[in-house]
Amino acid sequence: MATKKKKPKYTHQTTPDELVASAQTHLQQGRVDEAIHELRLAEKQLQPRVTVAGKKISTPPHLSAAQMNYPALLASALLARARLATDLKLRQEDLAAAVQYAPEEPRYRIALGLAQLLAADAPSAAEAFAKALALRPDDELALRAMVLTLLATGRTHEAAPLLATQPSPPWQRLAAVRAVLVGNGANGNPLHSGLSQLVAEEPERALETLSDLPLLSGNLSRIQAAQLATQFFYSGALYFTAQRYPAALGDWREAERLCDDHHLALPWRARLIAYYHKTAEAVVTSHLALALDCWDKVLQLQPDDVIAAANLTAAKQVHAQEAWRAGNVQQAIALWREAALAQPQNETLLKHLALAYEKQEQSADAVHYWRELAKVWRKQSKQRAGDAAFKDRLLKLEQHIVKLLMETGAAPTEVVAELDAALHFDPDNRLLRLQIADQLMELGRGAPALKHLETIEKQHGVNGELLVRKSLTFDLLHRPKDALQALERALELEPDNALARQSMLLFLGKEARQADEHNDLQRALELCEKQLALDPNYDEALLHLASLYFDKKRAAEARELLARALALTPVTAPRFVSIGGVYLRHKLKKEAEAVFKQALELDATAPCHFMIGMEYWNAQDDKSALKHFEQAADTATMEMILEIAMCLSEGGKPKDADRYFKLAMQRDPLNPLPHMIKGIAAMGIGDPLAMLMGPNPKQMAAAQKELAEAERLMEGRPEFAPLLAEMRQLARAFEQGPPPRLGGLLGGGFPPDFFDDDEVDESGFDPFGFDAMFGKPKKKKKKK
Repeated sequence: MATKKKKPKYTHQTTPDELVASAQTHLQQGRVDEAIHELRLAEKQLQPRVTVAGKKISTPPHLSAAQMNYPALLASALLARARLATDLKLRQEDLAAAVQYAPEEPRYRIALGLAQLLAADAPSAAEAFAKALALRPDDELALRAMVLTLLATGRTHEAAPLLATQPSPPWQRLAAVRAVLVGNGANGNPLHSGLSQLVAEEPERALETLSDLPLLSGNLSRIQAAQLATQFFYSGALYFTAQRYPAALGDWREAERLCDDHHLALPWRARLIAYYHKTAEAVVTSHLALALDCWDKVLQLQPDDVIAAANLTAAKQVHAQEAWRAGNVQQAIALWREAALAQPQNETLLKHLALAYEKQEQSADAVHYWRELAKVWRKQSKQRAGDAAFKDRLLKLEQHIVKLLMETGAAPTEVVAELDAALHFDPDNRLLRLQIADQLMELGRGAPALKHLETIEKQHGVNGELLVRKSLTFDLLHRPKDALQALERALELEPDNALARQSMLLFLGKEARQADEHNDLQRALELCEKQLALDPNYDEALLHLASLYFDKKRAAEARELLARALALTPVTAPRFVSIGGVYLRHKLKKEAEAVFKQALELDATAPCHFMIGMEYWNAQDDKSALKHFEQAADTATMEMILEIAMCLSEGGKPKDADRYFKLAMQRDPLNPLPHMIKGIAAMGIGDPLAMLMGPNPKQMAAAQKELAEAERLMEGRPEFAPLLAEMRQLARAFEQGPPPRLGGLLGGGFPPDFFDDDEVDESGFDPFGFDAMFGKPKKKKKKK
């Protein structure tokens, strides 16, 4: 007796926001590798997605915070790992990656430059320091590092103007630098001599001496690092006393870096908090960015400092407003976003961020912050139930969110969810219910859409527009009688309603075509006559009814209707082509040619020839079709030529199709579409037998050649990225051959239950065209 397999236990997949939070904890506790591993996992899950049409899919609200936070956190983790690395190459790799994740933060570039300097790569170090200076021109640490690098590489003419702006540093610190870089007792060393000349205020001799400075290499010992860090601290204190605050902050920053890199617990570090506070208070009105750095440093050293946190939040908002007014939108966004992490329900911050992202045309990000603001306002709705102005603002916000969601190509389910949330707040809002019904219709969910429409009818009464929507919903639910009744009622209530009239004409036309397809000619006639009773000049009804009259051997009446269609105004070539097509389908070639001639007199362009060619093609007059296709191709666009090629390929004329494929490639050599479609055509997709049997070697080679060329032309072109992914997937499926089930049938006969009556598909779906090839099998009665 066969035993049932146990269902696998459900395992929770860690979400990106959980991974980021866990990584932050690891980082705080010193587990750097674990933090980086989890941030990399989060990064994979947060990769941007696009629809088939190439539109960006908006990030779900619960993942937006993780998407914004992980780059800065990953950069910080990489810096922490680089500080622990003894291998200079690995250290540089981590720091280079940190720069990629936080390109606007100069400290990562300075750290990368120092690592490159230690690895004797002075040119790369100079480039890193230059970029750090461009980001923060007043950073004296970066400036000094840049000067030293220029001197080390003999670029004294570039170093001279930078060095002239700097005061001579204290001798004690220069001695420490000399000891660290070139070793104690090296009195004859160019660096020692050059620094001595700088102290003696002999800059020209110093520059000449320092131009012979060798490339720097080596690592600091803990004792050397402690000495140098202490020198930087006291140097910063001297700068603070002299009110040279940027220089002080640069020295303290370097002192802390040395302590962190070498795990030093030096007594003066506790005094830095007071220094940072005093510096921030001194420069907050004159140098806001520097004050922000100081309070940020306080919180790094003492995270529970309430005063620093409050001052930092207020200063960031002021700084952001200044950046916004100066036109630096990206900087303003970065500051507001950082502040919003600490105050996620601050209405002002949410509004600022949403508006800024809209200004940058980043609608997906704007939607996130508008939705966050809507959540805050919904929570306040009960307490502010009597505030009409507040209610109006909330509804306008909801409308704006829906508009942006639709602009960004958000899924209809997401739009419906947003509208449902608004409707919960205002259940009598007619406009919201109509929008929900429309979105549900787009999703193909007719039943819930109909419920919303019926609720509107109960709450607000009925009108023509509502009845037209109900008709469309009934049609989606395959209830044609109810759909017709709704449209008839709409026209009874509002006889002049243009929307109801046009909807009735379209509905009757669809029903007439379905009746015609099922050979119910009498019903098709009645429906076309109803259309003409509504609009005697409705050309589609005139042409369809004329075709039905020809089928019923009522040629005189058919010709009369076509004559009426020819006389309609305005006179257009496409209508003449359609009339000629009716004649052609009923074997009246001379009449058709006469009307086609009139069409070409009105418009002899490529589109007109193409339409005439398609009419001949559908009437199986291949020779005449090819003649007009040839005339169209002389001036046709690449897209039209490609349509002709596809038509001929699907119609079993591969040689003619190949000629048009080549012509399309010549018309637009850099466009991958002709190669892609030709490759797909070579696969035999659309041919049931080819799909079953799989491609032959010749087909496979031709398809692979064209798809490879299409892929080459798509590479590096963002507009083709979604299409490239789909094409690769199709190519893989093509190379694997027929589906496993079908392959098994062909290779090893039918499985025992293949003809089981219980598995008969009653939907009428015939994906491989068996019914068309062999006739549809009759259903067998089930045995009792």
